[in-house]
Amino acid sequence: GQLAGLDEPTRLVQAFKAPKNGPGHGDYLQLIDAENTRQLSEFAREQRVTLNTLVQSAWLLVLQRYTGQSSVTFGATVAGRPAELPGVEEQLGLFINTLPVIASPRPEQRVADWVQQVQAKNIALREHEHTPLYEIQRWARSAGEALFDTILVFENYPVSEALQQSAPQGLVFGGLHTHEQTHYPLTLVVNLGETLSMRFSYARQSFSELHMAQLSAHLRQVLQALARDPQAAIGELALLDDHQQQQVLRSWNTTTADFPNEHCLHSLIEAQVLATPNAPALIFAAEQLSYAQLNARANQLAHRLREAGVGPDVLVGICVERSLELVIGLLAIIKAGGAYVPLDPDYPEDRLAYMMQDSGIGLLLTQTSLLERLPVPEHVQSICLDQDCDWLAGYSTANPINLSHPQNLAYVIYTSGSTGKPKGAGNSHRALVNRLHWMQKAYGLNESDTVLQKTPFSFDVSVWEFFWPLLTGARLAVALPGDHRDPERLVQTIQEHQITTLHFVPSMLQAFLTHPQVESCNSLRRVVCSGEALPAELAGQVLKRLPQASLYNLYGPTEAAIDVTHWTCTTDDVLSVPIGRPIDNLKTHILDDGLLPAAQGVAAELYLGGVGLARGYHNRAALTAERFVPDPFDEQGGRLYRTGDLARYRNEGVIEYAGRIDHQVKIRGLRIELGEIEARLHEHAGVREANVIDIDGPSGKQLVAYLVPADVDQGPDVLREALKTHLKAHVPDYMVPTWFVFIDVMPLSANGKLDRRALPKPDVSRSQQGYVAPCTEFEQRLAALWQQVLQVEQVGLNDNFFALGGHSLLAVSLAGRIRETFDISIKLHDFLLMQTLCELADFMRADEARVKSAVIAMNASRSNNAPLFCLPPGGGGTYSYYPLAGQLSDSRPVYGLVNKAYVVPGWFDTSWQEMVDYYVEQIRMAQPHGPYNLLGWSMGGALAIEVAHVLEREGDTVSFLGLVDTQLPASLAMEWVEEAPEVTTQKQGENYYRSLIKSLQAFVPGLQEASIVGLIDTARHSVASEGEVIDWVVDEVAQQAGMNADNLRSIFQDIAVQDEIETGYKLLEANAQLSQSFTLKKLNVQADCWWAGQSRAPGQIAKAETVLLEQCSVNGLRSSTTVDQRHDNVVLAEAFLKGLAERLV
Repeated sequence: GQLAGLDEPTRLVQAFKAPKNGPGHGDYLQLIDAENTRQLSEFAREQRVTLNTLVQSAWLLVLQRYTGQSSVTFGATVAGRPAELPGVEEQLGLFINTLPVIASPRPEQRVADWVQQVQAKNIALREHEHTPLYEIQRWARSAGEALFDTILVFENYPVSEALQQSAPQGLVFGGLHTHEQTHYPLTLVVNLGETLSMRFSYARQSFSELHMAQLSAHLRQVLQALARDPQAAIGELALLDDHQQQQVLRSWNTTTADFPNEHCLHSLIEAQVLATPNAPALIFAAEQLSYAQLNARANQLAHRLREAGVGPDVLVGICVERSLELVIGLLAIIKAGGAYVPLDPDYPEDRLAYMMQDSGIGLLLTQTSLLERLPVPEHVQSICLDQDCDWLAGYSTANPINLSHPQNLAYVIYTSGSTGKPKGAGNSHRALVNRLHWMQKAYGLNESDTVLQKTPFSFDVSVWEFFWPLLTGARLAVALPGDHRDPERLVQTIQEHQITTLHFVPSMLQAFLTHPQVESCNSLRRVVCSGEALPAELAGQVLKRLPQASLYNLYGPTEAAIDVTHWTCTTDDVLSVPIGRPIDNLKTHILDDGLLPAAQGVAAELYLGGVGLARGYHNRAALTAERFVPDPFDEQGGRLYRTGDLARYRNEGVIEYAGRIDHQVKIRGLRIELGEIEARLHEHAGVREANVIDIDGPSGKQLVAYLVPADVDQGPDVLREALKTHLKAHVPDYMVPTWFVFIDVMPLSANGKLDRRALPKPDVSRSQQGYVAPCTEFEQRLAALWQQVLQVEQVGLNDNFFALGGHSLLAVSLAGRIRETFDISIKLHDFLLMQTLCELADFMRADEARVKSAVIAMNASRSNNAPLFCLPPGGGGTYSYYPLAGQLSDSRPVYGLVNKAYVVPGWFDTSWQEMVDYYVEQIRMAQPHGPYNLLGWSMGGALAIEVAHVLEREGDTVSFLGLVDTQLPASLAMEWVEEAPEVTTQKQGENYYRSLIKSLQAFVPGLQEASIVGLIDTARHSVASEGEVIDWVVDEVAQQAGMNADNLRSIFQDIAVQDEIETGYKLLEANAQLSQSFTLKKLNVQADCWWAGQSRAPGQIAKAETVLLEQCSVNGLRSSTTVDQRHDNVVLAEAFLKGLAERLV
């Protein structure tokens, strides 16, 4: 019935965000004069409906406009006296009942059809006039929740006149006033006499008198509009009168201003070069370029690009880490006439490949260290910007002749797409120049300012960071790769370069404020926020802790040139921070579904118009036409962009952000189309149905994937890890959901849509099976901090920080609270190594920051199956086994063993057998008796063979032995493909670089030495001192390590400033010597082998299998698999992880 069309309750209260007036009730009266009342009555008669129906029809339209819901409802009173009950007329008592009137007005419906539809609904309601409202709510599955918060009472019996007419002679009644008060927030009583009166009785805690004045005026406006033309479409009936519409459309969009609209971006920068040629323009680490030097180098590259065919509207890909070369490359592309397409090196290979193909680039600017791992199409020419410094010496340093027009593209930035593929939005020079000119007029940089560029260049905020300072004579300081995530490094950078201006997304700003030295950043003058809603409390903290700095809240989608509205924050923003008013030459319209202006305070879709709009989506004409629509208010034929954002007007045209109307969200400032994640999940064979939603988590929004598995018998933990692996191969890490919830069937509402209210909340307790309460006061205080940061009710000793919804920003927040509470400094990599509360507590209590046991629990499996023990490769660490542990978390525990040197400071084994015996001892401490499961990769394979031999010799059973591209005895002289050449840097032979190379190979076994050498050469041209080379190089290597980029980067950055990396180097050197004593032993267990097909020379795998059969696994190999990967990646490969899970069943 009617209930099937109701998606959600109708809450008029939620449409109003202004402060209310406290407890009690108020009344507001709206009178419609006799002439207008007569016209309404006449229209109702012509349409053969009651005046009650006409009022209800208008009220439904007002509710729809205010709430934005397609289906709306209110309560209507009915007599409720059952006529079939004998003598009912003589019975005393209140029989009145309240029933829901439910409708879904369509904008295209004609007025005549609409009022007839409402009349029919009223007639149908009579069938249920004796049915209690609670019963109807049960039918609607509203779980006791009210369906509406307004009721309408229509009275057409003039009580005062009736009393006077029936009164005895001489008896006179004074004025009669009724007072209607219900438990609903708003009761509208309509009384028909010669005039039509509408009395709004409202709860002051829900509404204000101003709300009622506006609401009553809009109801009157719609009522009278209904009666004008029965053939008019109801979507054309305006809430606002002509004066109000002009105010909203014109007065609040008076933004016309002069700007250099005949110039392109690069010509304005070239003018600044002429004005201040010797002033510092660009800073990166210890390197600095003047305006003239930057211009000259960009010009040389621009001439080279022109030679390669770059010109107006030619797209050029650029995949470069933050560096001098990045800025030079961007500027050169624009000078050559092209438009740059940023390709983030951290993106998955699959995503980068699609962006290169979709954009149609023929040229890619990159760096040597990145080129070998980029999926560059064959037809695309690559130019490495970190070549020898003289590679452009033959090209002119003069400005290239300008070929560009202001309407030509400056850049195309890709954003998440609902179809499963990202889409590129292209913005013109004209739009960008207008935006930067406004910013300079509003916030005024000069030669004393330094702007920090830290936003990844795949996000459009980076555009103003790069180019605003270069237009104004200020300095552009480029943050080192990875520094934008680290509050400590940001504080250091701000102090070192005396940064005056920088940008934050609010979630990162919150993390930044956790640093105790924020107040010391007294050079800051401007803090700019955008990317997600700015909480008022956070704004207040910034103004308090950085009183010398102004805080600006900006808003804008990628489909417009960076930002379109602005607001200067003040201490008066106590409830919420608005996004403000439109910038110069931009228009903002808040429109309902019929493209009519919304009333003040009413949330509707935000549309953008004016100079700043993007040209459209690259190669997506249909999508461009869908999102960029004709402007109905522009006589010149302009366009409007449909943002999909909900917004509302405050007083005087100030705009407040109110959420999304579609399937798009922003998390930590990153724009995400949930449909893209769902499309990727549906690609996986293990998924039958998938829906992804966002929920409010402890640091803002979190993603939750709800899934119906294709195979109900598949273990959820195995599928969860498989889906994470699948997603990480296709989408950035920030698009991988925090929670994966498996359900039997998707809950649907009565009209067949997903019922979000019926979805189960992510069950934190699922990650807390076997809860063990904190025991000591220290553990309880630490647990309390976890509870505050993660917003969970309890935390046990065995609970895992990341399994409870933690991520890098929360880790930063927790580290700050730990520092304040315990005066102990915790680094991000500590959270990776010590993920459980118990481990972190032990770590904090220790005298030194070292692992206290050689056995590390690498997953939180509660399975009773025998654990898998993973023996370490040459560097003695276990980092590379984390993906394996996650894959097996549903089926068995996984323990990694680290070298004793990480447990006992200064320890180094004196013999191969001493090392083997230590691992046997550690395994027996964790599991006293067999059967045992062992696995080893690289040198770990040799150790696994030796450990298996000792265990079998002592009478125990080894039921599984996994050898992953195992090391074999040196006497066999196994051959490898592309053996790393010797160091070729100028520092060849110096222990400093030899140590760095070997240490990195210790932590990322199999990393090619030639690759590290190339990074070292690049680093020595990019940083100030030899001491900074380590930091720069390990940051580059972190991106190639095949694990979570944020966590792995912080691991390497932290290790680089500790002596662990030196330990890794020493272990690699020492173990290489000790392993010369390794010989194969005859075993009873049948080994399972995996080989790295890309690293073994032809015939070597067969040779290895023969040797193992003859000298080791004499009962035969249970399996032998060649994986199409290099040695350093084989243990991370999906083919290996899947095969291992199958072998261990």
